[in-house]
Amino acid sequence: MANGDVRIIQVSDLHLAEDLSFELKGVNTYQSASQAMRAINAPTADAVVVTGDISEDGSPASYQHFKALCHQYNAHEPHCLPGNHDNLENMTSQLKGMPYCESLRLSNWLFIFVNTHRQGFDDGAIGTDEYRRVTSLLTRYPEQHVALFMHHHALPTGSAWIDQYQIRDRDTFLAWLRDYPTIRAVITGHIHQTFSAIQEGVAFYGSPSTCVQFVQNREKAEVAELGPGYRELVFRADGEIDTQVIHLSSFVL
Repeated sequence: MANGDVRIIQVSDLHLAEDLSFELKGVNTYQSASQAMRAINAPTADAVVVTGDISEDGSPASYQHFKALCHQYNAHEPHCLPGNHDNLENMTSQLKGMPYCESLRLSNWLFIFVNTHRQGFDDGAIGTDEYRRVTSLLTRYPEQHVALFMHHHALPTGSAWIDQYQIRDRDTFLAWLRDYPTIRAVITGHIHQTFSAIQEGVAFYGSPSTCVQFVQNREKAEVAELGPGYRELVFRADGEIDTQVIHLSSFVL
């Protein structure tokens, strides 16, 4: 983009399965993902980030379906993160060649893709090795504005049913953030709803799914009458962030 700004599209929680007719809460996840990928117009973005739960069943075929959608809609090298539903072995083998849990420097920004996956658990955590990797990047590029992308959320959303599945080391993570004032934002998936908050100068954004959405601030999961969604972010050269969530109004639930 002009003036050193960076435009990133965040896609999350596709929940694809081996069976293309699979439905999650009444939504065909392949059809919804296909419509979302078509809508984002990936070639116009500087990067596409997929924040986990690409797969519902962890099958090799589900990742092949995702890869085919990426090629069909010209999102050839999305930066991919695992979610709690993903199978790490199948994900990394089937998506070989796509950036995975890495980092990206564009303009004045450093984007770090953080692995919060815990195999066999619905909550997440940032392990010692991952903290070490991220800290090393922050130390190497002290002049860059920083945004972290990860699957699991770190702040309560007000939806008790999903808040029990945050990163389990939330307090450690929030304390760690205070040591790195160049971190401007933490952007996550997992919650299937829109969330935003500012805490100690850091923006926290939670994003919708490309399939089913849930009503905000509920004790129990309640399906929202919203179409597939994704988040668009513009990272300004001066460290400011503009963002919007887009839902496809033409998709029939």
